[in-house]
Amino acid sequence: MIYRVALLFTSLMLFSVIGSANTDQGSSDMQKPLPPLTLLTENFAPFNYVEQEQVKGFTVDVVEQILAATGSAQSRADMQVLPWASAYQQGLLRPDTMLFTLIHTEHRDPLFRWIGPLVPTRVVVIAKRNMEFSAESVEDLSGLVIGTVGQDVGEQLLIESGFSVRNIVSEDSPKTIVEMLKRNHLNAIAYDDISAFWYLDHIGEDLNKYEIIYTLQESHQYIGLSRATPKWVEDRLQDALNQLKYSEKYRQLISQYPVIEHALYPNN
Repeated sequence: MIYRVALLFTSLMLFSVIGSANTDQGSSDMQKPLPPLTLLTENFAPFNYVEQEQVKGFTVDVVEQILAATGSAQSRADMQVLPWASAYQQGLLRPDTMLFTLIHTEHRDPLFRWIGPLVPTRVVVIAKRNMEFSAESVEDLSGLVIGTVGQDVGEQLLIESGFSVRNIVSEDSPKTIVEMLKRNHLNAIAYDDISAFWYLDHIGEDLNKYEIIYTLQESHQYIGLSRATPKWVEDRLQDALNQLKYSEKYRQLISQYPVIEHALYPNN
């Protein structure tokens, strides 16, 4: 009996020491500076894009804010704007890499660390209204030629759903596919709804000429970290984002982008 009590006491002491060490480790992780991160993005307005040689956009603003909140000296000056396929591959493979804006899907979930959510989003198929076309499944889209951005979620969801790769025209930028849709070189495009209509508007198109004919997925946008990035970095950045989202500053950032504000607060 005495032996069992002594063993129990020893075990409790051991767990106490381990728990204390883990708490101390977590506390020290929240204090130490972030490692320099490779900051990768693409042209995906109004979330991240280049205008007059400057990187702009809602997610760019958010990333800059949360980096500053952790004590990092990195800013938008350190962000690299690449074709999405290149940025995505580096985000998969390269340690200490941040990738944004990243739409969450079931397929992508185990591939990245996720900081967010930021904005609700719909990945949709958009066509000209005069096509008078509607679809209730991906099978109904089978006769269309659909434009996508390479490795973008729209392309991935189409392929995962069994849509023929031969009917996909994969390009490097959203501006290219919306211009091809405008010129009738494509039947439709598969892309984020907010961004697609932003690009159509910015090439001078009447948005009433276009409609969503199918929704591939409703999801949320996030900031991604490569899986090889330490977990404590994810935790620090998520904590900074949580604090930002509960501040007046976050609403101010949103108000600078009316299309995003409407998506988040449609009844305002």
